[in-house]
Amino acid sequence: MTGRTDSLRNVLMDRSASLVEQLKTVADPRPGEPVYPLVNILFMTICAVIAGADDYDAIAKLANTKKN
Repeated sequence: MTGRTDSLRNVLMDRSASLVEQLKTVADPRPGEPVYPLVNILFMTICAVIAGADDYDAIAKLANTKKN
């Protein structure tokens, strides 16, 4: 079963990398030097929504718990 688990992990990592690459193409409209790259914010938002976050506060709470 380990081989199958490793294979699934590799597929998920490849897809995750593809998502990040796509998110990098989104233009950041924020002026100046933002604290966090837009790609990080978008990726964390997607992960939070998948995990059940249903508003900005829930997204921020999850993002702050996963900061490190």
